[in-house]
Amino acid sequence: MAQVMLTNRAAASRITDFFVNGDVMPVDPAPTPTSPVPSDSNSGSTDLKKPRKRGRRPKSATARKGSTSAGAKVAGQETKDKSSSGTEASSTKTKGCDNGENPQKPITAFFPVRRSDRRGMSSAEVKVKSREMEIVEKIKAGCEDGLQVTEIEGKGRGVVATKEFHRDDFVVEYAGELVSITTARQREQLYEKDEEVGCYMYYFTHRNKHYCIDATAESGKLGRLLNHSRRGNCYTKVFAIGDRPALVLLASQTIKKGQELTYDYGDRSQTALESHPWLKL
Repeated sequence: MAQVMLTNRAAASRITDFFVNGDVMPVDPAPTPTSPVPSDSNSGSTDLKKPRKRGRRPKSATARKGSTSAGAKVAGQETKDKSSSGTEASSTKTKGCDNGENPQKPITAFFPVRRSDRRGMSSAEVKVKSREMEIVEKIKAGCEDGLQVTEIEGKGRGVVATKEFHRDDFVVEYAGELVSITTARQREQLYEKDEEVGCYMYYFTHRNKHYCIDATAESGKLGRLLNHSRRGNCYTKVFAIGDRPALVLLASQTIKKGQELTYDYGDRSQTALESHPWLKL
């Protein structure tokens, strides 16, 4: 009896190690039975049953492993299903676009196209613009090339060309003091009282505003010395130099070397004609 109890305790200890540590529980050979084992009536043999080794993993561990594998399998299947679904949707969308069933709208359907009213300059306009820029540079530089002061019979001092000028070429600036119309009228009355002074006032309009350039004072500038002629070979034009209007003399025709430079003063008043008879020429 004591030997049987000892054997049961040892077996219980092995079972505990088996569940705690997960070790394979060895099985001792079964004790010799005290009573004879029933024999097979057919064969008449008395062979004993052979003991089996229980080396399987714990049922709980096997169950956990099986559940983890099953969960991974399910997750993988879901991912595959989603991927297949996304591919199918993408394929369907592309197919719809190709067939024109669901075409993508262009951006112009949401934002109208703005077209500029500006146009490029023609070659003639570019040429004119380039010439104007060249004239402005000459004004700033105070250019007086190709001019010479000389005595003209019946006129006094005058200016002749020392080089050939072509139509619309810059000749010289009518330089003087830029004054208001009120100031110009007051000065003109003073100049009329002195016959030796003369009058070098030029009135003009620029951007709907009236100006006058007073070039009466001796300044050494040649533009003020060009004489009058109704058939002159020069004409006046206003250019803006910043905020200041500048009065310029340009060639109205081809001017040969040695020719006198003249322009029409434009004064047709009776008083001016009586005071300056040469304005009729």
